[in-house]
Amino acid sequence: MTERLTPREVECVRLAGAGLSDKEIRKHLGMGSERTVQGHLARAYTKLGVHDRRTAARLLGNDYPELPVPIPQAAEPASPEPASAVGSDPDGGRAAPRSLYDRYAALGRWRQPPRWFGGRSLLILTTAGLIVIGLGGAMALLRAVFETVELIQFWLR
Repeated sequence: MTERLTPREVECVRLAGAGLSDKEIRKHLGMGSERTVQGHLARAYTKLGVHDRRTAARLLGNDYPELPVPIPQAAEPASPEPASAVGSDPDGGRAAPRSLYDRYAALGRWRQPPRWFGGRSLLILTTAGLIVIGLGGAMALLRAVFETVELIQFWLR
């Protein structure tokens, strides 16, 4: 494991491993919303290199032996990969991320898309707006010039 979990992430994974829903975890820990719980769990999953509650709780029990994690017994789904295809992580003996989702989740902050109204996007939109306004002004000026030329030609006839 490259990063240690924060105390709040550990609490969320412990309670999720005990079978509590996001709503129940929110109530138990006195958090503001279920999205906060989901955020803590997502960061914990990324740090642990997993993508589900049961595996996270199991690894939490291995990596944090001082905190017992009660994991409810349920039928485990069959692994989609054969045992020979699963690699191991040198620092923990866990399965290396193999699926595209696991590799995407391992990117961390780099996977976040850029904000719409910040940085370059705002500059591009402002520049495009100024160009459109400038072209409109140039068209109005050319129209006024042509009308003036036509008026002068009419008077000279």
